[in-house]
Amino acid sequence: MSVDSLSNDHHVVRYVKPSLIDDDDSIDGSAFVLREEESGISVNWLEAFGHRDSLEAVQKIRNLSRLNLSNNGSFVKLNVRATKDYLNRMSAKRGRIVTIDFIKSPLEATEKFKSDQSHAEITGVPNPREDELYAVFVGDLIAQCI
Repeated sequence: MSVDSLSNDHHVVRYVKPSLIDDDDSIDGSAFVLREEESGISVNWLEAFGHRDSLEAVQKIRNLSRLNLSNNGSFVKLNVRATKDYLNRMSAKRGRIVTIDFIKSPLEATEKFKSDQSHAEITGVPNPREDELYAVFVGDLIAQCI
């Protein structure tokens, strides 16, 4: 399987559960730290639905979601290029450049769910099992790009 990166001018959204949204509506960076079973951070590609507005695309993503979505949770939006550039620049200041990519990772239909062509992943983030502090730092940098 070849890697199919998203265009730099495209956008993704990630669902953030209520416990990771602070009182001032800022997003806790741990929302962008790999979980044990993940190879990349799960996101959805807004432009997968054509040139529709973001609200319409987010509604389609909600309808396809395999997560338990809370009314108090939120979808947060990232621009691919801005996130890559910011992360590269800020991690370089710490002397350890992190180069991420946003890749298409469509989900096939199952008995319970429709296929989801908008599913994508952020790859290249540090593994918290190898370096937890740096993984949290990188998660915080990504959250600053919202």
